[in-house]
Amino acid sequence: MPSASASRKSQEELREIMDAAEDYAKERYGISSMIQSQEKPEQVLVRIRDLTKQKADEVVWVRARVHTSRAKGKQCFLVLRQQQFNVHALVAVGDHASKQMVKFAANINKESILDVEGVVRKVNQKIGSCAQQYVELHVQKVHVISLAEPRLPLQLDDAVRPEAEGEEEGRDTVNQDTRSDNRVIDLRTSTPEFVGLDIEMAFNYHYHEVMEEIADTMVPIFKGLQERFQTEIQTVNKQFPCEPFKFLEPTLRLEYCEALAMLREAGVEMGDEDDLSTPNEKLLGHLVKEKYDTDFYILDKYPLAVRPFYTMPDPRNPKQSNSYDMFM
Repeated sequence: MPSASASRKSQEELREIMDAAEDYAKERYGISSMIQSQEKPEQVLVRIRDLTKQKADEVVWVRARVHTSRAKGKQCFLVLRQQQFNVHALVAVGDHASKQMVKFAANINKESILDVEGVVRKVNQKIGSCAQQYVELHVQKVHVISLAEPRLPLQLDDAVRPEAEGEEEGRDTVNQDTRSDNRVIDLRTSTPEFVGLDIEMAFNYHYHEVMEEIADTMVPIFKGLQERFQTEIQTVNKQFPCEPFKFLEPTLRLEYCEALAMLREAGVEMGDEDDLSTPNEKLLGHLVKEKYDTDFYILDKYPLAVRPFYTMPDPRNPKQSNSYDMFM
């Protein structure tokens, strides 16, 4: 558990910094009151992913979380984050920022949410530690929208660290219980959320109409992910390393009896009407990948004995069912 430090403050301590002396920049920073939909400001919030060199010298508003902060002389250096995108921000004593404003910014707790107005500036040297490597934000205003607690139950740097890396280097990782108990913080990691798609469909003559419709829906999704979301895929890969996802067109369909034959050939003892255990499902996935070079396949014609009571029997074989599962 991290200890409270000079960079982690309560609201009262931050307000004391603001009230310590007469301040020419006092209207440019502070802790905002609760929004409560009181008004509709015209200012447009710009996404961090859009802070590119094309926006150089523009004044923008950004709402983001404080990932890190450090003070150095009359300057404060912040890293602001939205999902997997972050940007370097500078608060420096000058026309727009007073010494009190710099001190205030340096003492904002990590994971607090800020509204920041700043000028996008190109940098002379590439910023390797940030997603936006060619620009930084020169802060003119900074207001705390939601102040994080000084001591958090988990640190984001620990939560995004791959387990293997933590074991090798003796560094902290976050277990599943802690993640579940503190879901609101865990959701801030770059990767662990997914979108579920549920389909209900009537078929006319054959249940394969549904099976084929689902397969024909999934394949374009796989293509779209590979073509349009490489940044997100690489982000997930950093924490959960894996090989590129492969699939076939048309989608591979195996009957349950074919899967049994593959498992038996690999030394697994199973009866014709036995269900697949989790280890055997995983082994089958490896065997299918090795033989057919695909990560996505359909297993059809399950034994009726292992399916729910409402499953339709196969009219040609009463021990089989008109049912299937899809595997990734």
